[in-house]
Amino acid sequence: MRQVAPIPTRRRARGSSICAPRRTSIAWASIAWASIAWASIVVAGSGCYRTHMRREFVDGGMSMPDAATSDSGLTGPVTVACGEAVPPPSADGIVPCAVSGSGDHDGDGFANEDDCNDCVPQINGGAFDIPDNGLDEDCDGIDAVACRDTVISPDDGSARSAANALGLCLSTGAQPAREWLRGALWQDTSFAPHTIAEMHRVADGFGTYGPYAGRRMLVLSTGVANDELPPDESCVAEGLSSAFPPGFPMDSPACPGVASGPVVDSVALSLELDVPTNAIGLRFASNFMTREYPDFLCSPFNDVYAVLMTDVATGTLRNIVFDREGNPLTVNNALLRTCVARGPRVCELGARPLRGSIDASCTEGTEGLVGGGTDCVQTTAPVVPGSHITLSFMIWDSGDGVLDSVALVDAFEWVLAPFEQRAP
Repeated sequence: MRQVAPIPTRRRARGSSICAPRRTSIAWASIAWASIAWASIVVAGSGCYRTHMRREFVDGGMSMPDAATSDSGLTGPVTVACGEAVPPPSADGIVPCAVSGSGDHDGDGFANEDDCNDCVPQINGGAFDIPDNGLDEDCDGIDAVACRDTVISPDDGSARSAANALGLCLSTGAQPAREWLRGALWQDTSFAPHTIAEMHRVADGFGTYGPYAGRRMLVLSTGVANDELPPDESCVAEGLSSAFPPGFPMDSPACPGVASGPVVDSVALSLELDVPTNAIGLRFASNFMTREYPDFLCSPFNDVYAVLMTDVATGTLRNIVFDREGNPLTVNNALLRTCVARGPRVCELGARPLRGSIDASCTEGTEGLVGGGTDCVQTTAPVVPGSHITLSFMIWDSGDGVLDSVALVDAFEWVLAPFEQRAP
């Protein structure tokens, strides 16, 4: 949120809000529109809405673009518009295997006596067990069942429950789930503890948007992560400062010479994860919406949604969410597909998805609905099988705390290697 002094009497917006009069907008003529590659992304889907427009993504994941794959596995990371669901690797043709001796026949790092199928390297005690496929990939004696995130209450503010809402299953309801999650913390961008519970929420929907998988999703906001606040709720500007996370400020190639303002009102869900031995990547869905659009394109007030992950080559944290032009997810990114038309910019999905999401009662200083968003985008990134990684979903206000942004995050899943049946 962006704080001004003195703060006038005002109301809290439902969800991400504008809560105060704003500094002078930039002139439309000053924007190098040709340098912002609005049309560089091929739209494969129109998102998931909470009203009659709503489209569910089935458990099992969303499509991964061909550009993100190679013969040796995944390249990337890459973020594109969400596509249709694709099934996990097929277990057809996988049969039990009897191998004598104490060696590691399939070369997966698990000795024969500790491996329930030593002819398939994707089956061992460290593998992800695909639910309900009739195969016991993790050698615990049973086939996993689908994760149930309905056990999470929207009032549960714990970081572990937020991870569960993303799709990192903590309980299936039938038996304990394999714990890929080592730890989960609420932090700010400097990785210090974060204590403002109103800035994050596990939700069954937000405005027009519903979850992209399961029945719960994570909402992160630089304001209040709630689209159902009463209209008389007061609007509060925290104005909390923090340090830039690693790799930032990452200025937009679309706006050369424009530096991002300092970090204000940040929140992050940081996860420590064990990577399954049969995983070659991870993917998740996001939706970034900001009230910075359209008045503060190419300005220091450039709110950011980023996801930092342990780099597979260097072991350091880096952002994995950006468009094909290299822009991080800010008001300037090429993935912005839903917005209020103003000036020469017209978004292909229009403004309807924003209503009830960032359109709310706290609108002093504006003329009706403002804002822009990416709609559903999917990020895919490679991982090292059997490794340990940090994954931190974060959002922050840039420059000051007046106009807010929100990120919806859901549908986390491991990208699994195809099965290889080897002869005994």
